[in-house]
Amino acid sequence: MSRPSLARDRAEELAYAELDTPFRSWLAGLGPESNELDAEAVWQRTARMIAQRYGRDLIVQASPTAWSGRTVRNHLVTTAHAEMWFHRDLRTATPVAFHDAATEQKAMT
Repeated sequence: MSRPSLARDRAEELAYAELDTPFRSWLAGLGPESNELDAEAVWQRTARMIAQRYGRDLIVQASPTAWSGRTVRNHLVTTAHAEMWFHRDLRTATPVAFHDAATEQKAMT
């Protein structure tokens, strides 16, 4: 396994471990009166913050070679590409975390 894969796997493992306690607390706080969308937004914001921290750590730890890139299937792949894909995937995984009142207001008009 390559060094980037090991670092990514370790960051993912640590992030899941760090998500466990906040998730359990969030889940325990839910009740019949909880607003689904508000609760989901709270959890997704929490998860996003934790994941972003680990993503930043991976970027900081990236080697100079990763920054200059390597060719994968005839395409150059750099740390900047990986960061862009990470943020895209994070936004896809936590869409409610990016939802705000202004967006909701526009949808209602």
